[in-house]
Formats: sequence, structure tokens, C-alpha cells
Amino acid sequence: MEENTSKVVKVIKSILVLLMFTLAGLLFFRFWLHGYYPAEVRDLIPTEALRASYAASGVPDAKTQEIRVKYDDPNEGLFFADHMLVVPETGSVQVAVRYNKSTLEKLSEEYGTTFDPEADEPFTYRIFCCTGEGENGSLAGVTYTLTEQRDASFAMYRYRRLAFDGVSLDGVVWIRLEILRAGESEPESCILIYEDHEEYNTFEEYKIKEKELS
Repeated sequence: MEENTSKVVKVIKSILVLLMFTLAGLLFFRFWLHGYYPAEVRDLIPTEALRASYAASGVPDAKTQEIRVKYDDPNEGLFFADHMLVVPETGSVQVAVRYNKSTLEKLSEEYGTTFDPEADEPFTYRIFCCTGEGENGSLAGVTYTLTEQRDASFAMYRYRRLAFDGVSLDGVVWIRLEILRAGESEPESCILIYEDHEEYNTFEEYKIKEKELS
């Protein structure tokens, strides 16, 4: 009887240890996944403007900046952005964005609209480049539409690499990425992806590889 009890205790202990390791593994995976972006959306999109610049004068200079607040909303955090870069010579701005497939369920409940997680892109993207204050306290600036995008998915996330060309960076104080539900004119979410003013104007050089443009 005591021998059987001892065996049961050992089995229970083994199960508990296995559960602990499994939980630790899941927590580590979630932590790792939180900052993960597939190579397809981390890498540069070789747009027509960038390829033309490369053909004319070689690899253009580029710079990047750490996005201070990488999500759209501190409470919900439906959309995240990272891996931003700008190429002043071609007016190129590129950034990676991701959202959880469950985001579509949340928006479906909120708006009574069905978003199919496996359907084509349910969102459109644009950027607003702010140059300062306009009249009556409004913001002065220019909006640019998407030039090209590259898609990827992993686990529960969908990822997008977004490219905007022909962006004038002269006098731009900040740039925000605006995410709109397809067919809508007002953004669902916004993320500040670029800042160029006294407090937050630190940029780092980004080395574009020739193979990225060929």
C-alpha cells in the first residue's frame, strides 16, 4: 500500500514539474513573440523609387529611429509598429505593423461588422506628416497614401510592411501612421512612428544592402 502511494506521489510530482516547465515555456514564447516580426516585414521593400535611385547613384542613405510608443492605445493596444526607416533622397518612409487576429473579433463586436481573419486586408493605411500648427489650433501637414505593402503572418498575428514614397520630410515635426477600416475615411487607430524635434530627434544610420535593391 505504501509502495503504491509512493508511486502515485512520484507521478503527481512529475506531472507538476512538467506543467511548470510547460507554463514557463509558454510564458517565454509569449514574451519572445511580443517583439517578433518576420524577416519579410523587417526588411526593406525595394520600391520603384528606391530601385531608380540605386540605379542612378548607388545605395541611398537611410536612417531609422526607435519608436517610443509602439502601440496605438495604452488600454487596448490593438496595433503595434516597429522597424521604421526613412530614405530622404527618395522621400521613402517604411514601417512594420502587426495586429492580433482577435482584433478583428473585437472590431466586429464594436461595429457590428464581420471581419474574416482569413480574408483579404480589412484595413487601409496612410501617414500624416505634421509640419506644425495651422489655423485655429489645427495641425498643418500632408497626408500620403500607401505605395506598396508586403504581408506575413505567424501564430496569432498578421504583419504588414508598409512603404510610402515621395514623402517630403522638409519641416516635418512628426509622422503618424493611420490605420483605417477598409472603406472608411477616418482612422481606426494611429501610431506616432517618426519624431524630429528638439526632445526626440535621435536618428541612427540604416545600412541598406545592395541585394535589397537588386
